[in-house]
This record gives sequence, C-alpha cells and structure tokens, in this order.
Amino acid sequence: SWTVTVESGVLVKDLDDALRQHNPPLALPSNVVLDSVRYGGILALGCHGGATHTRTLPDLVSEVTIVDADGNLNTFSESKNPEEFVAATVNLGLFGIIYTYTLRVEPMFNLLMTDRYPLMSEYFSSPEQGGPKLKAMVLGNDQTEIFYWPFNRSGLKATNDRLWLKQWSRTSDP
Repeated sequence: SWTVTVESGVLVKDLDDALRQHNPPLALPSNVVLDSVRYGGILALGCHGGATHTRTLPDLVSEVTIVDADGNLNTFSESKNPEEFVAATVNLGLFGIIYTYTLRVEPMFNLLMTDRYPLMSEYFSSPEQGGPKLKAMVLGNDQTEIFYWPFNRSGLKATNDRLWLKQWSRTSDP
C-alpha cells in the first residue's frame, strides 16, 4: 500500500500538488473540499472527510509523531500499540505538538461531483420517509456531505428550508 508522511502544517493544496507529481499520481481516498486548511487541524479533531467507505480522514492515518512537553519525539502506530495510536491520532493537542502524520494514499481517481438543493422535508419530515432516502443517498455515492443553514428561504419556516447536498461518485470519465 502507498503512504505519505506530512508535517502537521502542510496545506491540503500542497499535499495534493505533491501527490499529483508522483508516478503514478496519488490521492487520499477522502479529503476536505477546502484546500487552504492544514492537516494538523483537520486530523487532530477526528472529523472531516465525507467518504462512505473510508469514514473520516483520521481513519487514513497509520502513524503519528508528537513532540511532548520534554521535547521528546514519540511515534505512535496502529501496528505497535493500537490503543495508544487511536488516542494519539485524535488527541486534540493534549499529548503535545503533533509533528507528522503518515497517511494511506492510493492511485488517483476521478470523481463526478453533483450539487442538489432539495427541500429539507424530503429527508427530515419523518424517520420512515427520510431514513431510507438518506441511507440510499449515502450508500449510493462514494462521498456525501449535507449542509444546512436554518431559515435559508423566505417565510421563516422549516418547511421552506433547503438542504445543500454535495455528492461525489467515482467515474472513469476524464
């Protein structure tokens, strides 16, 4: 399998540019839309990444190196001690300063992105109606993100509100 080790201050755009230069070009199986954020901030929180089968970005981490209060470098890996590794990967900065992350990558792939703006009531009017629709939507795409801002349409009624659904599916199209 392919891995890349990055310092925590690396921008998403910079890693993406570097991975594209590899032969073959590489990519993270899941990432964030913003390219101006840094991996230390993304990974230490235990969230981000909308991929259905890889879960969050911290799930791609195989090793993390942290500088502790005494200036020592401590490396945690899932192969050495899985319990310590999980705590170190998503540590919110409590173990020290995160120096590097090693992430699993794969050969680059193409995604088709679609944006939709359905009424919120299509998915959240009742569990019986919305639950199966949400499940089918998430499982039918490689990545899904749902955005919602209350009272985003005139009338100040939840029934008028719309969701913003971003969906990505792998494709062989250029």
